[in-house]
Amino acid sequence: MSLDSALLQLLVCPVCRGSLEPMGDEGLACAACAKVYPIFEDIPVMLAEEAVPLAAWQSGKRQSARSRLSGLGQAARAADTAVPGNDEAR
Repeated sequence: MSLDSALLQLLVCPVCRGSLEPMGDEGLACAACAKVYPIFEDIPVMLAEEAVPLAAWQSGKRQSARSRLSGLGQAARAADTAVPGNDEAR
């Protein structure tokens, strides 16, 4: 699903207030900052710390370091709840 065109007209780069161009359905690119803001589950993540450098994005990197670390934490918490006898899971 692609973003609504009215929403795209309202969104600007949170760093420089420049215009954003869609990178398929996966991100919004700011040419002035050379950053791409990822789109997760049809929601643009418009946080400067979540932006991925354009060169990294084009080489296949689609997540910021912070997002990858957050995902690791979620996986660890899920693994903890799957351990038999873990009282916190109840």
